Amino acid sequence: MKDIAVSDVRTFVLLGHNGSGKTSLVDAILFKTGVNDRLGSVAAKSSMADYTDEEKDRGFTIHVKPFNAIYKSKSGKKTQLVFVDTPGVADFFGQVIMGTSVVESALLVIDGLAGVQVGSTRAWKRCEDMQLPRGIVVTGLDRENASFIKTVEAIQAAWGTRCLPVQYPAEGNKGVVDVVTGTAPAGLAEVMEATKMSLMEAVAEGDDALLEKYLGGQALTPEEVTKGMSKAVLGGKLVPIFACAPHKDMGVSELLEGI
Repeated sequence: MKDIAVSDVRTFVLLGHNGSGKTSLVDAILFKTGVNDRLGSVAAKSSMADYTDEEKDRGFTIHVKPFNAIYKSKSGKKTQLVFVDTPGVADFFGQVIMGTSVVESALLVIDGLAGVQVGSTRAWKRCEDMQLPRGIVVTGLDRENASFIKTVEAIQAAWGTRCLPVQYPAEGNKGVVDVVTGTAPAGLAEVMEATKMSLMEAVAEGDDALLEKYLGGQALTPEEVTKGMSKAVLGGKLVPIFACAPHKDMGVSELLEGI
């Protein structure tokens, strides 16, 4: 796009186990950014991502596919998103290899009910091998028995404490709450405060000026945390975790802001 600087282009690949919600998230992003005038659905065979006859019949992604969208942030700034959907079925992992070879970063999609699965682990290893900066999005949180907290615990048990939530589901899953600037939902005050401190520490470790300020006992401003998060993610010091329910439009805008 002529009016968008190269520095404002984000390229990323969506990875994860089969059925984790990658394609549903792609459809939600395409709808949110105006590429599609309706919300596509894998189940209804109206997905913009799973459009081949074979994919419609099987109900899952087979081929890697690129997409291009423009996201206008809350501040009015335009960002060009170039992203790739990939299969989660192990038989088509060659498509994942192709998808991860042409992007700057990755977004691992984890099902909030099933948690970390074999395909999740394989995708993470691919990111490690490629040294791709990455984020994680926990999806399907609108379903019964889905748990963001338990999924985060499973993620940290599998891949370490550098994986930190940057938001939590609001009470009743009616949106999401930012860890740094938001008010904690009922029962999550201690958890969010602990996460906020861990997040600030991770951010400070990636920036000498912020580290000096943090060790001096001064609180980092939201602007400093946001700027520091970018450095920490690029340096592999932080893997931010987002919360999302694509079918309910929960957390999709906040995820795009994060990207």
